[in-house]
Amino acid sequence: MELQARVRAAHARLADAADGEALHDFRVAVRRLRSWLDIEAVLPGKLVPAHVRKLLRSLAKASNARRDDEVLAEWLATRRAASAAQHDDAVDWLLARIEDPGQGDAGGLHAELDRDFGKAMASLDEHLPWYSVRRHVHRGEQGETFAASLAALLRLDVGRLQRRLAAVHAGGDDKAIHRARIAVKRLRYHLEPVADALTGAPHALDRLRILQDLLGDHHDGLVWMGIVRSFEAQAPNEGIRHGLGRIVARIERRRQRRLASLEDEWLGNLPQAPS
Repeated sequence: MELQARVRAAHARLADAADGEALHDFRVAVRRLRSWLDIEAVLPGKLVPAHVRKLLRSLAKASNARRDDEVLAEWLATRRAASAAQHDDAVDWLLARIEDPGQGDAGGLHAELDRDFGKAMASLDEHLPWYSVRRHVHRGEQGETFAASLAALLRLDVGRLQRRLAAVHAGGDDKAIHRARIAVKRLRYHLEPVADALTGAPHALDRLRILQDLLGDHHDGLVWMGIVRSFEAQAPNEGIRHGLGRIVARIERRRQRRLASLEDEWLGNLPQAPS
């Protein structure tokens, strides 16, 4: 319920066009709530109906493209000073395209978010304050403690992450790296709410954030290159088109550096994934 309140607070900020972090914070709040609902996998009953999960997933999916544009624009702006002077025009032209309100359907995005958000919050209000407890007529309450249930979920998370990192180490493709990134987020978001009560958890979370950033930078690089290439046909001249090609090359170099760090710092001692 606390995580739901954070989603509500972040959603309210979306109305402020000047709040550059609103969409990011909303997406993170939704992901944390979705992840924490996974606890029902090791509980005796469902926390929320399946359609609520679908609504929350739709909220995340609907904002993917807009958030990708925002992150790329931020990276371009911070890196502009380091760009070769002859390619500044391409950087400025691309930023103008990405940041153009008419380029995307912001109104449609907000309408879709508001529709699914209202339905999801109403259903969560109805179901989250309740939970089920199994009781035997003679032996009383049956079931594990919350600590045991969460421990079981965390063990599942760790096993999943180990398998997916091993798949990456075995020469996994971009899909394998993306799957590993999702596994890191899931473990991290399940651990965060109880980290203060667990010895070693804060340090583990710091390490997981580093791993998530490395995997996330790889994912961002693939998405950004797709965005830049989608604008190449609109380039007004050969100079801009050439500059866009240099931007793609620069993103690729960044992605390769992250992959090298991932291999050196995380994957070197992992066993090969089973065939």
